[in-house]
Amino acid sequence: MNFTKKILGSAAAFGMAALCLCNAGLSLMADDGLALGDVNYDGYVNASDAAKVLIAAASLGAGEGSGLTDDQIYCADVNFDGIVNASDAAQILIYAAYIGAGGTATLFEYLHPGEEPIDPTEPGTEPPDEPQKPTELTSNGVWSIGYASASPGDIVRIPVLISETTMGVNSYLLNVQLEAPLELVSVENGNAFREFEVIANLKDGRIAATNYHNDKNIIAEQKSTVCYLNVKVPENVAPGTRFTVSLDHLRICDYNMTTYTANTSDGSIEVQ
Repeated sequence: MNFTKKILGSAAAFGMAALCLCNAGLSLMADDGLALGDVNYDGYVNASDAAKVLIAAASLGAGEGSGLTDDQIYCADVNFDGIVNASDAAQILIYAAYIGAGGTATLFEYLHPGEEPIDPTEPGTEPPDEPQKPTELTSNGVWSIGYASASPGDIVRIPVLISETTMGVNSYLLNVQLEAPLELVSVENGNAFREFEVIANLKDGRIAATNYHNDKNIIAEQKSTVCYLNVKVPENVAPGTRFTVSLDHLRICDYNMTTYTANTSDGSIEVQ
């Protein structure tokens, strides 16, 4: 069955969608448990599903697995182009805004008006194979974690910095390693890639960011900040203790999904 690919709205439409990231969503669970856009199987299509798609897209772009099951890949590929990427996440966000404004159509009906939905059990509609691992090329700059001091019980803000970059970036995937008992409580975007949407799995320190506003690659300004890590220092830590904060995994992609590495350096938090 042929489908006409839905053209995304303008950046303004995306901005409207971003304002509706609360709990907007339309309950649409099918009898077989599969519903287009409902990647986390909670019966709703909303920002939580977009976040899973965004992390999967960044992971695929970095040459890794998506972390999704075959059924989740079917639910995530909302534009039916055979690839789970940031465009799917953006369409889910725009749909969440539509539902938040009182819309009642399912995601399929919204994106493909007048067409019949796909039955994933029919021959020829199986989820596509994951893309092959892209070729890894040369290093793209230096990514480093800064230094900070804190008192016991503080939440300290520590930057991830970038310098010496020459190649455009459209998405990145990194893992932050914190020494116990430090706790990552939130991640904020910095000024290096202002247009990126940042999603973090705080439990394992996995951070993904993608520019799905448009197809631009961005070259960061020298000595700018990729993101800020907000880290909780427990109350019972003795003054003088020094904790290492490290990047143990980093992959960078441009819009064509060419993958780069970068030199990295660790930072630290010193308890006063």
